[in-house]
Amino acid sequence: MENEYEDINKSFTRVESLRSTITANGYYPNAIEDQENNITNNLKDDFLNKFERKSTSDSIKQYYKNEKLGILYVLMAHFCWGTNSVYLKWVQRRYSEYFRTIPFLFFRGIMILTIATCVSFYKNEHILRWHEIDLKFCFFIRTNLNFFSVALFVVGVWYLRVSTSQIISTLNPIFLIILSALILKEKFHFRYIIGTAICLLGAFIIILNERKVNSSSGSKTEKLDQNEKPFFSTGTLIGITCSFINVLFGSFISIANKILAKNKIPVTSQLFYVGLSTLFYSFIYILFEGCPYCFGYIIGSMGHSFGFYCGNVLFNMGIKIVDLSKSAAVSYMKLVFVFIFGAIFLKEPIFLTDIIGSLLIVSYMLYNITYPILDYKK
Repeated sequence: MENEYEDINKSFTRVESLRSTITANGYYPNAIEDQENNITNNLKDDFLNKFERKSTSDSIKQYYKNEKLGILYVLMAHFCWGTNSVYLKWVQRRYSEYFRTIPFLFFRGIMILTIATCVSFYKNEHILRWHEIDLKFCFFIRTNLNFFSVALFVVGVWYLRVSTSQIISTLNPIFLIILSALILKEKFHFRYIIGTAICLLGAFIIILNERKVNSSSGSKTEKLDQNEKPFFSTGTLIGITCSFINVLFGSFISIANKILAKNKIPVTSQLFYVGLSTLFYSFIYILFEGCPYCFGYIIGSMGHSFGFYCGNVLFNMGIKIVDLSKSAAVSYMKLVFVFIFGAIFLKEPIFLTDIIGSLLIVSYMLYNITYPILDYKK
């Protein structure tokens, strides 16, 4: 920038010299002014063009720097959620005698509410009251639909391998990209359609492995009859159905989350009401059905809330910076974490087709992240 300023000063000096020469030779003042203005305007235009190009270049660099940071936050969030899924399966196996979906959510809700309250006190952050909340409908969707989404996910994990359940859950970018374009007016690219087809193919290949698992060991609640072998067992079909419905619910939650983040609704208040609504719905169930429990099961259920809370905070930080349609593909990295930890800690089988399906999905994720999208607005 200093070189441009020096060039302009030299040019203005030449203009002054030209003025003296023209005056000495008897030219009219108006002619001198016109020539001087032409030279000056050309110099200004040239300088502004250089400055604008440099400013634009700096803005683009800053945009990509922020985008990478946002994607990193989202990736860390999915790491928390992926490991949390493996932890959930461990709790189900370890305390299978006591495990019930709604009581599990009840103890988990207590811990979420406790964490949100402690964080608000530590940060001296005010928990919003209902009348203080803008966008009440989005806030209601974000905080109340979470209970049903997690319940469906827990049921899906109960009947399926945790890796298969996670595969289905990571299909939510299909809905998320479409909803982001329709509701949030984010850019929609043709490659998303191709990527969706690739991811569906990868997920289908992996879901087919559930038949191999059922044939060898049976589902959690039933074994296949030797004389009668349907394509999928009843338990597997229940797990797949619940997981797909959870995908749809999760997409609406993400959209609501993005809208709330744009309007700077504190994530602590959001998670406080998530815990409160979870307690409310699960307590109604427990009043009628009761709640079998032991101390280890209660601690295990509460422990699941830490990964959920950290994941939500990181995800909220990420989507403030990067578009949902861009960050959605990062969710497929959960597959890597789930397959690794599922095989190590849960001794779940991994088939060659699992690897092929995962490679299809992860390859699209890497392509989508590295593909240059210029959202800079002049």
